[in-house]
Amino acid sequence: IPSVHKPSARGSHATSFRYPWLYSLGCEDFCPFLFMYHIETHRWYQRLQTESIITPRYGHSMTQVSDTEFWLFGGLTRAHEESGEMWRMRLSPLDEVQQHPQNFECTKVWDYEIASGSSASEIPIPMYYHTAHYCPSRGKIFIVCGYSNYFDDFRDLYLNDIWAFDL
Repeated sequence: IPSVHKPSARGSHATSFRYPWLYSLGCEDFCPFLFMYHIETHRWYQRLQTESIITPRYGHSMTQVSDTEFWLFGGLTRAHEESGEMWRMRLSPLDEVQQHPQNFECTKVWDYEIASGSSASEIPIPMYYHTAHYCPSRGKIFIVCGYSNYFDDFRDLYLNDIWAFDL
């Protein structure tokens, strides 16, 4: 579909959908933009995701909890380090997209390094290639399985755990 702001070909990105918008963030070439696609008009919009706020990454998860709020977790950074960060992104209302496509706010709400004083069994380790899902009836984001070599640089580990993050 032709569009000025169409993203490059990509893999290992995260997507989220809330009618009529499809959102895409990150990829293996560390693209620093959040892209939005309107499924009825077939138009792409680009919203800036500055590297000074969130380090570009791939293999992360992103889940949408409202029309304007997304949560991002984990992934691999440009330095090929696993991330244990949880970010909340708040976008301007969708009707303002055409007037102010760059208007959004990002807040780091959790980081493995910050929380490492807790018991290791209480917090997820930095990971990538996992999934995240929002459960509105419980007010939780569930982070499911994944991959990590956080504790062993020579051996990648498949994870088989499920974590719940209260909103």
